Amino acid sequence: MLETQGNINRSDDLISRANFSPQLCTLKQISSEQELTDLRAKSLPIIRRVPTITKPSALQKHRNSILEVNNLIKTILQVIELIFELGKLASTHNAKDVPALIPALEQISVDVYWTIFTVAAIVTQIDSLILDKDTKQELAPFGQKINIILTTLGKHKLLCKEQIEEAEYLKLLALYFQTPSEISVVLKFLFYGQNTTKTDIYDGETQVSIEVMQKKDIFLFFSTLDITESDFDLLIPIYNKIKVEDQYKILWVPIVKEWNDELRIQFEFLKSKMPWYVLYNFEPIRGIKFIREYFHFTNKPTIVVLSPQAKILNLNAFYMIEVWEQKYIFFYGGKDKEWIQQFTKFANILTSDSTLKEANISIELFCLEYEPLNVKRFWRGIESLFLTMVDKKTTSVTQEVQKLFSCKNESGWALLTHGSTVLLIGHGTTMLKTLSEFDNWKKFVIKTGALSQLS
Repeated sequence: MLETQGNINRSDDLISRANFSPQLCTLKQISSEQELTDLRAKSLPIIRRVPTITKPSALQKHRNSILEVNNLIKTILQVIELIFELGKLASTHNAKDVPALIPALEQISVDVYWTIFTVAAIVTQIDSLILDKDTKQELAPFGQKINIILTTLGKHKLLCKEQIEEAEYLKLLALYFQTPSEISVVLKFLFYGQNTTKTDIYDGETQVSIEVMQKKDIFLFFSTLDITESDFDLLIPIYNKIKVEDQYKILWVPIVKEWNDELRIQFEFLKSKMPWYVLYNFEPIRGIKFIREYFHFTNKPTIVVLSPQAKILNLNAFYMIEVWEQKYIFFYGGKDKEWIQQFTKFANILTSDSTLKEANISIELFCLEYEPLNVKRFWRGIESLFLTMVDKKTTSVTQEVQKLFSCKNESGWALLTHGSTVLLIGHGTTMLKTLSEFDNWKKFVIKTGALSQLS
């Protein structure tokens, strides 16, 4: 077996050195220029150095053999062309993007062997025809093998082309999400690919243009059709809150491998229960591979948050929403590792307190500094929110975002939330002092049944 690009280089050499004899080329010229219905009339003027076969009786006698040789030569030329094309693809693309190249290149050494072996058999047959021998080379087995090779190489080429097209599409799609782009353009490309005017988005029973997404922050809600009532329950409060400002839009994107009538009915039922936008598309989503690989969709409900410029703010806000709606959460971090250790120590005392647990107060801790990738995404998201709110009217929400953004370079900071409500944002010293004095204010928490006393 030949190895990847080395296969192609050695195969090219073998092919270039193959012995295409003058006799073979001459007969090829005869066969390609003559019409099957008038073999003798058009072959005589171009015959060179083959006097015996120019006799009408010889031409008629060997007519089927000549046609067989001619067809086999044509097939061999097609095989050689495909080998060269696959070699060119291997020189311009890598196996990671085009895995179909690997089995194609591994097979080429065998294909080249059979090609040269068949050429040798054709030369033997041509010699027999020229000398008008009764004994001839049997070409049928070679023809069968070469045709199988041609079919296999054609399939390899087709699959490689498809994978190259997919790889180029994914790269372009990734570029869209990495550079400022119109959100509606990116969504069209994600759902349908190039050159489409389709806008299968519905608001209830009304079809709307995808342009309604322009200049909006988008919650892309991906799920299969196996979503539950609890999934809806989590999103309804978020939807009711964001629809007031009209800056945020939720778009449900159903992920179905193959649609059928039963699934369409199930989809219509789910669609009727959703107050937000729905992608109405019974064809495969063009960017499904991107959704699975880049958005990490694994058939569980996933919410990807996009800015108006199609910048990814959060790869899966669904888990966060799920936790927010049920628990208190302390987000914290900072530049000072010692502060983080002290805060974690006091926060663990808080979360493990038996009295709070008896009062059904559940507290989750989330230290961003333990996950560097999340730190970058978190602050990028806060920065995007901050920039979009700079020129807007001051509200409690804008004040919270601005205050949190000011903590970015602090030695320590903490954010306490309950559901989607921000209860407290504080800097290092203040927040550490508050937690260390837990025993002083714990009784008020037990009395009210809430951590709102902290604020």
